[in-house]
Amino acid sequence: MEGYFEIGWTDVIISLSLIVVVLVVAVVQRLGIAKSVLIGAVRTFAQLMLIGYVLKFVFDLSKWYWVVLMLAVMLVVASRTAAARDECPCPGKLLLSGTAITAGVIITMLTVIGFVIRLRPWYTPHILIPITGMVIGNTMNAVALTISRFRGEVRSARQEVETALALGATPAEACVRQRRQAVRAALIPTINALMVVGLVQLPGMMSGQIIAGVLSVEAVRYQIVIMYMVASGAAVGSFVAVQLLRRQLFTRRQQLRADYL
Repeated sequence: MEGYFEIGWTDVIISLSLIVVVLVVAVVQRLGIAKSVLIGAVRTFAQLMLIGYVLKFVFDLSKWYWVVLMLAVMLVVASRTAAARDECPCPGKLLLSGTAITAGVIITMLTVIGFVIRLRPWYTPHILIPITGMVIGNTMNAVALTISRFRGEVRSARQEVETALALGATPAEACVRQRRQAVRAALIPTINALMVVGLVQLPGMMSGQIIAGVLSVEAVRYQIVIMYMVASGAAVGSFVAVQLLRRQLFTRRQQLRADYL
């Protein structure tokens, strides 16, 4: 395809010099992250190589159950990652994050598949898997931020929340300000991306299509859809996460569970 530049293994090896730059900064500034950088670089190579072969296998078979299985694995990994970022040792973290992420992804993807891209068949793997992966990743980050921020907000305003409960407020009413703060904070990265896309940043999908030779105007249309998808998934995931966590933080007697903070 005209405009496509092939990257060989020699080029990949040369690109490792960029990791050396990161290591130099880490060592000179004594950041204590050199080991993490090395592990991250190795994991990036191994994970992307593995997923490359897995995607080829799934694309070649083009069976709906393999596509669904792969998406399910992606959701499980995202849910575990979001739950792991929550430092609270309380139970139910995985179920909470998994439910929130899945809700955001399903609502977004059903809309896009049914009314925007209109995939035929709906499980077309080389389209469905990449765009769903983008939504899963961004929704995961929004859910993790929501959970962490909401716990922190309620923890810092514990006396305020308990006073409101004592005066007859419901749990939803007692922590309404904290819920809003948590969702707002979680959506800031998404909103910032919407504000500067195309001016400060050329997103990966758009850049990849242009490099592959797709007309820039066509690539832009795809990227607009992706940006709206990402925003939708993040918003729904954050909303569901904060509602589920609110229910978890209060007992049936409408008392705040301090051990869950």
